[in-house]
Amino acid sequence: MLGMLVGLIAHTQSVTRTYVLHKFMQPIGEETYSISAGPGWRKIESKFRFVDRGSPVENHATLETGTDYKPKHLNLTGLIARGSRGDLDIAVREDGTAMVKDIEQTRTVKVSKGSCAVAGYAPVAFQENLLRTWMAFGKPPSMPLLPTGSVQIRLTAKDQFGSEILDRYSVSGLVWGLETIWMNSKNQLAAVMTRDAEFDHFEAVAPEYKNYLPKFAGLAGQDATLELAKTIQGLGSDASETYALVGGRVFDGQRLIENGYVLIWGDRIYQSGPWNGKQKFPKGTKIINVHGKTVMPGLWDLHAHYEQAEWGPCYLAAGVTTVRDCGNVTEFITGVRDSLRKGQGVGPQILLAGLVDGDSPRALGINRVNSAADAKAKVAMFKAAGFQHMKIYSSVTLDNVRAICEEAHKAGMSVTGHIPDGMTTKQGVEAGMDMINHIQYLVSYILEKNGVEPKSSKDVLAAMETFDPNSPEVQAKLKFLKDHHTVVDPTIALMELFMHDPDRPARTFEPGITKVPAELQGPMAGMAAGGTKDTDRALQFMIRLVGILRHAGVPIIAGTDQAVPGHSLHRELELYVKGGLTPIEALQTATTVPSKALNIPNTGWIKPGCVADLIVVDGDPTKHIEDSRKVSMVFARGRKYDPAKLWRAIGFTP
Repeated sequence: MLGMLVGLIAHTQSVTRTYVLHKFMQPIGEETYSISAGPGWRKIESKFRFVDRGSPVENHATLETGTDYKPKHLNLTGLIARGSRGDLDIAVREDGTAMVKDIEQTRTVKVSKGSCAVAGYAPVAFQENLLRTWMAFGKPPSMPLLPTGSVQIRLTAKDQFGSEILDRYSVSGLVWGLETIWMNSKNQLAAVMTRDAEFDHFEAVAPEYKNYLPKFAGLAGQDATLELAKTIQGLGSDASETYALVGGRVFDGQRLIENGYVLIWGDRIYQSGPWNGKQKFPKGTKIINVHGKTVMPGLWDLHAHYEQAEWGPCYLAAGVTTVRDCGNVTEFITGVRDSLRKGQGVGPQILLAGLVDGDSPRALGINRVNSAADAKAKVAMFKAAGFQHMKIYSSVTLDNVRAICEEAHKAGMSVTGHIPDGMTTKQGVEAGMDMINHIQYLVSYILEKNGVEPKSSKDVLAAMETFDPNSPEVQAKLKFLKDHHTVVDPTIALMELFMHDPDRPARTFEPGITKVPAELQGPMAGMAAGGTKDTDRALQFMIRLVGILRHAGVPIIAGTDQAVPGHSLHRELELYVKGGLTPIEALQTATTVPSKALNIPNTGWIKPGCVADLIVVDGDPTKHIEDSRKVSMVFARGRKYDPAKLWRAIGFTP
């Protein structure tokens, strides 16, 4: 051990290194750091900067330790993600305590023996120090962190990259869930696949390994799924079991049977209907009395970003059995999807939308469409990878939107996404977009006058004051959307977190915020801080608009764009009811409406022959929509899960 420690310390003399920072595989910045050392001390200094969709994110950080890797002082100033501050100062004192200043809060914490000071996923230099500290401390099963928490690190594989072998490590406890780090033979970090404070993918790679980035991403996806499967092994029943749920309400997606039953045989629903106590079931059927509960189809989240394996049990615990991923790292998400299909993990059915953007300072990802030829190539690429949809992002030109839609429709794929900058909603629909993500694009469209959409928040608020949903102009716009079969995915629960009146704390309308793991509490607090009185007025208009669209015959499908993991889909449905939908209509936005809109008729219903994706809910969400949160039992393709055990397995409070 002493020899390893001396070797590590010797290696730190006057070292300078650089990492290329990526978001969704796109290089967006760099981190440069130096390590210096002297008698009894080491110092790491990092300068971290990237630009994410036009927003600069930078921080400056220093970490001082002893040559024995014991922390002395950590300071980080600046941002760690778009709109998420990371200001942190930790000063370790001789009495075994540390003064911690985190943004605007100051507190004293006890320094546990063998602690490592770290500031989350960024800067990368601190991640490298985390691994080196763990090695210097004898690779303990769990290592305490400053300012809070603990981390578990495990060597999972040795991977060949060219002529070099890199050690692959799984790290949990630093961010929510598992991240993957590769170290080279010099104990230098080669690459890290992790999440940032927006729950997005974040990748950092040393320049000499940049050509291996797709391989790193693919291995991380498979690794995370397999590692999580070990953690939650045994939480689901065998798919060969036969179950009969009897005596409860059955909402089949359209009608409610007050005293019904459902027979699940393998991965299918075999029978359903009114329960009279005389039905005969196959030998060995496990009969479950669900009196007082409601059996209903598993829910859909039509705007997911399945950034990590932990989203799988998170979705199932919330009763979500089908998700549509609306933009991801291709190698990562196909690795997760394929692992789940093989039974190597726990998660919902995954539908995929391939995200494409055009060149601009605000572009996202590496899949760019700047010509008709690009459109043809990217649609073909995603189709070959098993994607069902294309997703338009914010910098695609009108001509290229048309080209993408034409190619996608020829390939049997639908097109969803943003209305790109400089385009109107009407132009996007006329160009062939089948679906629109985010309610704000519909706000601009519905408040448009004389072909001009309001641009500033002041213009939007002024237009809201004179809005008349029954005016001929508004009715014509609603008819246009209905006639074009345009499907809308509002993600309004996410808007509420950003825009709500700050006098109304988020926990008062979204109780899920109090149940997230410790690693998510800081990011969630920043995200859910709210807006102003004016943004809250705009939010109330958005909520009202969902009801106007639905009652005009425009299909609404429920999606979250993440927000509060596992919880926000239920808030989405609650907001639809607030906007004027009945509880049944709201439930249908997450069951039968997406089944029809995406043409997957064997899911989203409780009918004989349908996939056995269903949930049991305490109470009656067809009358009280808030009861949809009370999921007590989940069946995913016939496998039975206990939501409380799933929540605990990924660090949530049930």
